[in-house]
Amino acid sequence: SPRSKKSLSVLRKFFQQRRDDYQVMRRAVNEVGAEFEAKTSEELIRLVDNSDGVYEFERQFDGLHLHFVLEEMEPGNRQGWSIDVSGLSTILGICPGCHFFKDRQGNVSY
Repeated sequence: SPRSKKSLSVLRKFFQQRRDDYQVMRRAVNEVGAEFEAKTSEELIRLVDNSDGVYEFERQFDGLHLHFVLEEMEPGNRQGWSIDVSGLSTILGICPGCHFFKDRQGNVSY
């Protein structure tokens, strides 16, 4: 029926927009992740130490306002870092993030 076709069309658009928003945030967190991987361990530690253990910042990406959080995951010989992004609607509210480890020599692993 025409009504059910319209309902399906609305649902498709709804889910497509959320998939698109997730992809924008995935690209953004990958880009920001690479930027933070290039920083020295001292720079990363300074960022989180100056903001009570969690460094929050905002950026525009593809014309959209996104919120990022950098957090140290595993202090010690091998530092673990987590970067999460939010700001757009996604399916089930799931937002992408990136995680990496950095040793004292500055080598990055995942």
